[in-house]
Amino acid sequence: MPHIVLIGTFSLNSLKNFLGEYFHKDHGDSLKHCVIMIPTAPDPNLEIWLQKEAFSNEVTILEGISSDDDDLLRCLVEKAEAVVILSDKFSFNAEHEDTKTILEAMIIKKYLGGIKKKN
Repeated sequence: MPHIVLIGTFSLNSLKNFLGEYFHKDHGDSLKHCVIMIPTAPDPNLEIWLQKEAFSNEVTILEGISSDDDDLLRCLVEKAEAVVILSDKFSFNAEHEDTKTILEAMIIKKYLGGIKKKN
């Protein structure tokens, strides 16, 4: 099944905005599943909101971190059409947030490079 993986730092509002746009009907019927990887159990408000949305069957939430190869494997990152890294645009420490985002991108790139070498 075609999918994207969503990682990074996000609030309930930023996730609502992203998913609302991603699954918007103006983008046609070529919807792709979205796997959201978060480091802790999901916020109950997120789960309640997702249950109410028409696209709730197209979203999977997995607990995990990008620096764990097993978690990346569970998300099927190597088969994803894209990996989207969200960052907190309201962070009080923008430099730290940027650094974290860059590191996550490097981790994903290294993981995918290792997969290609094995094949």
